[in-house]
Amino acid sequence: MMVAYGYCPKPRLGRDCCWLRVPAVVPLDAMAQSKHTGRTAPLLTRTGLVATFLATAGVVAVAQSAHADGIVRCWGTNDYGQCNTPADLGPCSSVAGGQYHSIAIRIDGSVRCWGSNAYGGCFVPADLGPCSSVAGGGYHTIALRIDGGVRCWGNNNFGQCDTPADLGTCSRVAGGRFHTIALRSDGGVRCWGYNDYGQCFVPADLGTCSRVAGGRYHTIALGSDGGVRCWGNNAYGQCDTPADLGPCSSVAGGFYHTIALRSDGGVRCWGWNGYGQCYTPADLGACSSIAGGGYHTIAIAGPSPLDTDGDGRTDSTDNCPTIANPTQADCNSNGVGDVCEVAAGAPDCNANTIPDSCDLAAGTAFDCNTNTIPDSCDIASGLSHDVDSNGIPDECKPDCNGNGLPDAWEISQGTATDCNINAIPDACENDSRTVTTGNMGAFGAGVTAVGALTGCVTSTTPVSLRLDLIGDLSATTEYATLKLGGVTIGSLLFQTTGRD
Repeated sequence: MMVAYGYCPKPRLGRDCCWLRVPAVVPLDAMAQSKHTGRTAPLLTRTGLVATFLATAGVVAVAQSAHADGIVRCWGTNDYGQCNTPADLGPCSSVAGGQYHSIAIRIDGSVRCWGSNAYGGCFVPADLGPCSSVAGGGYHTIALRIDGGVRCWGNNNFGQCDTPADLGTCSRVAGGRFHTIALRSDGGVRCWGYNDYGQCFVPADLGTCSRVAGGRYHTIALGSDGGVRCWGNNAYGQCDTPADLGPCSSVAGGFYHTIALRSDGGVRCWGWNGYGQCYTPADLGACSSIAGGGYHTIAIAGPSPLDTDGDGRTDSTDNCPTIANPTQADCNSNGVGDVCEVAAGAPDCNANTIPDSCDLAAGTAFDCNTNTIPDSCDIASGLSHDVDSNGIPDECKPDCNGNGLPDAWEISQGTATDCNINAIPDACENDSRTVTTGNMGAFGAGVTAVGALTGCVTSTTPVSLRLDLIGDLSATTEYATLKLGGVTIGSLLFQTTGRD
């Protein structure tokens, strides 16, 4: 059961509705028919988790249950096309929203945005790469790449898109109206952008955290110990964390109020309560997820869907439910995540959590000796040698004399010569030190080299020749051809004037 409470004028088309109770699994036809949606409304993902626009005028949902195909639906105010889901969007794994734009991560990790693009918030960078999480600020978009890098684009009037160069890798992102929040992989929190209320001044004693969230002008962090800290605009007490709150498992923010999900499933809210957004229903019971709209609060009642490995995907939609695999990498498309294949015994000699067969098929590894083991692993394990350290097993390199040592290595070590610099040891080239000629005509004269040839014989090597005449010769002219390894490199002209 999903419960929303807060801003509640007399219901009329296009305005908010409080005490909205709908099944946690929202049928698509119900979505399409819904009229009384929140001005700042929930986002439903197929895992049953709730996310929201920080300050939007529409709703985005990822279909689930009978429609568990990852299809994204939007409804509500659509002044800027933020609810016109692209026809070619395809199935998605996560959604988020800015004030007037929608954001989705496709199942391949690519990011799509639509709606207001006045500040470029919908211009997804061409070099963004696959992402694992997205968030929306007022008019800017934040994306967490699968490598932990953070990218922002859109309105940058206050530097909210200037990601710090020393940020490092991150595990979560969030947005305020004009500021950006990132949770580093080491648990540290960084904020940048509009800071007039101190929302970007991270407390020095904050410690490590597990989650972050943004209000309009305040920032919320969940400590690794379950404690909640808030800083920034506190005009309505939204940063006065209740002393009796106890340990929590999640946090969220509205415009001017803060929401916390206690470890026991209870929901607490504090801050501005002008629309009852902080009056938690008495019969709410334990909840599994929370989110904040501008002036209302959303919670999913009931236990969280099982997520054994804690990677943000429920077991029913996870291709490796026992080992964290947020990217759902499945290199051979067999429905089993790479990390699970490797854990089950698929060879992964270089420990990159990708089966060797996929590395070889993708061309990111080579197997010169066709033993189904990447060359680098043959060498590392000692199955092959690599005397010249070029990453290729010796048995795959030229070895003209069959002594087990690569030709190039023998030459580099000086144990073989290569006078003509063709990477073949001279000892393997019959033409390197020999000169042959043809016979001279029908007279039977032979031309032979005089003395031993030393050094490298090439087309410019001087050669002394002796002419032996056999029998009587009349005046004539004959030619002898000088060949090097069967290749003609010159000719000799012999002239006789006859014999007395």
